[in-house]
Amino acid sequence: MVSALNDVTLNVPDLVDLERYPIDQLGSREGQALVQRCRAELAETNSCVLTGFIKEDAITTLQEEADRLAVQAFFYEKGGLNCYRTEDDSRFPADHPRRMFFSVYEGVVAYDQFSIDSSLREIYLWQPVSDFLAQCFEKDALYPFGDPFQALNILVVKENADEQGMGWHFDENEFTITLMVQPPEAGGEFEYVPNIRTPWDENYRGVQAILNGDREGIRSEPPRPGMLALFRGGFSLHRVAPVRGNRDRLQCIMTFEKQPGERGSDESNAQIYGRRVAKILAEKDA
Repeated sequence: MVSALNDVTLNVPDLVDLERYPIDQLGSREGQALVQRCRAELAETNSCVLTGFIKEDAITTLQEEADRLAVQAFFYEKGGLNCYRTEDDSRFPADHPRRMFFSVYEGVVAYDQFSIDSSLREIYLWQPVSDFLAQCFEKDALYPFGDPFQALNILVVKENADEQGMGWHFDENEFTITLMVQPPEAGGEFEYVPNIRTPWDENYRGVQAILNGDREGIRSEPPRPGMLALFRGGFSLHRVAPVRGNRDRLQCIMTFEKQPGERGSDESNAQIYGRRVAKILAEKDA
């Protein structure tokens, strides 16, 4: 383990633009200015985007790796989802947001499919990344997720006839970290409505309007290769817009937790990653 982490330390500075984003020098004036900027943007809109986080001459390397991994993605279609990820509730009217359902079609590459020398894995495990994110989200510390499947994923979104992207939803987790590796030919924007609801007001009318096609209040972030995005999605309705063209949208999702060694359940892993992982888990318990 020590050897692997040492290798990570040597390789990541060749990938991340540390002159623009000095995450390895958080005690410096420039490092703290970056942290304060990210905190301010998160406080205002629940979103902070670091364009050009990955050096331009390193993007091709990451895209080639992600393309190789994307071939192994497990694709699934989720039907009957609402933006709250809850079951149908007949106590609400038929046109209520909690009763507006849609389908999602997307692929996912699990953490165990990344090689030990994966550049994307190295970025994820590099200690300055965890330290930087902890300061941005004002946590004492953050740790790579201990789950063998969910820790680091590649989300694969393709063009499809039904224009299914990642539909409008709120997150259950406190924050999300993504690294855009490969944008599609067109579409695939990250769209969100900052603070459309609050802990004391669900604002169902506003949510319903967005679900019915109203564009008022929507912010749109075009997918740029090499951009790192920090997002709080619990109160900001968001989605990935439909992808168009033959090139897949490939995005890394990095999961960090406040305590080391945390894991997801076997049930959730089998559901997310399909038959391959279900077989691994069944053999483990046999």
